[in-house]
Amino acid sequence: MARRDPADGGPIDDALRALRDHVAGVDVDAALRCGPFRLRRKIGSGAVADVFAASKGASGDERFAVKLLRPGTGGDETLQRFAREHSLLRSIRHAGIIEVLGSGIHPSGTPWFAMPLVDGAPITLACDARRLGMEARLAAVRATCDAVAAAHVAGVLHRDLKPGNVLLAHSSGEPAVKIIDFGMARAIAAREARLTPLGVAHRLGTPEYMAPEQWKDGIAECDARADVFAIGMLLGEIACGVVPRGGDPGSRPPAGSRARRQPPPPCLPSDAFARLRRTDAQAAAAVARARRMPDAEVLQAFLASRVDPLVAAMTASARNCRAADAGAARALMDSAAGK
Repeated sequence: MARRDPADGGPIDDALRALRDHVAGVDVDAALRCGPFRLRRKIGSGAVADVFAASKGASGDERFAVKLLRPGTGGDETLQRFAREHSLLRSIRHAGIIEVLGSGIHPSGTPWFAMPLVDGAPITLACDARRLGMEARLAAVRATCDAVAAAHVAGVLHRDLKPGNVLLAHSSGEPAVKIIDFGMARAIAAREARLTPLGVAHRLGTPEYMAPEQWKDGIAECDARADVFAIGMLLGEIACGVVPRGGDPGSRPPAGSRARRQPPPPCLPSDAFARLRRTDAQAAAAVARARRMPDAEVLQAFLASRVDPLVAAMTASARNCRAADAGAARALMDSAAGK
C-alpha cells in the first residue's frame, strides 16, 4: 500500500519504507536509490530478492526494474547466486533476453542490478487476454525458442522456464518475448559446485514445468534438454489451456504453486484437452473460443496433428530422446510448419 512519506513528499510503499528504515546514516533519497535509479514501488519478490519499478532522471517515469538482494539475506551462497545471475545475464545478447543496464551496491550493503521494465504479462495469460489464434500462439513459442537458444549458444541454462518467467510484451507486430529471472541459471560449461544440499536442490524449480531428471537429480544435473522440456510444457499449456500432465487436473497442485510432490508424467496436449472436454465441456468450449477455433472438436484435431508431435519431441521422459537444445526445438517447429 502506498502512503505519503513525510520526509520527501513522495509516495512510498511498505517495502520501500522497510528498506529506508533498514539503512542508517543516510538521507531518505539515498536510501531509496540504486545508483542513478530511484526506486518507486515493489513489483515482485523472491526468496532473497525484491524487484522494484524505478525511474531515472527527472521524469519520474517507471521505465526500469531494479533487482535488489534483500538486506539481511546476504549469506555467501546467496551472494554467489546473485552475482552469478548478474554475470550470466550480461553474457547474453538477444532481444528476447532481459538486458542488464547497470549494477552496484545499495547503501544497505547489498548488491543490485537494473533492467528495462517489461510492459507485458506471463505468456499464457497474455495469449489468452489477446485471444491469439493457434498460429500466433505457435509463433510466440518459436520466439521463446529463439530467446532460449541465444542463452544456450552463450553457454547459459535457465533451469526455471515457466509462464511467469516468459513474458509476452505488448506489441502490434510479431510476438515480443522476454525471458526474465535467471536466478537459477548456470553456465553450461561450468562444473557447478553444489551450492545447495541435494535434498534442497530438489525443491528448486517449478514442478509442473520441471524435467524428470531435474526432479530426480536436482538442478545441478540439468543440461539444455531440461530447458527444452520446460518449453514443451509451455507449448502444450499455451495450445490446450491446461498443463499437459497425466491424471485428474483437479487432483494436482496448480501450476506455480509451492507444493513439492512430484507431478504426474507429461501427456499429449490432445489427451489433456480431451480430459478437459469430458470433465468440463463449457471450459473446453471457452478454451477453443479463446484460440479462435469454431469449436472444441476442431481444436482437438489441431492439437493432435500440429502440437502433439512437437510436445512429444520436447518432453520425452528420456532426455536423450528430446531435442538437444532450444535451437533444435525451434528447428522442429519450423519443420512441422513447412518452413
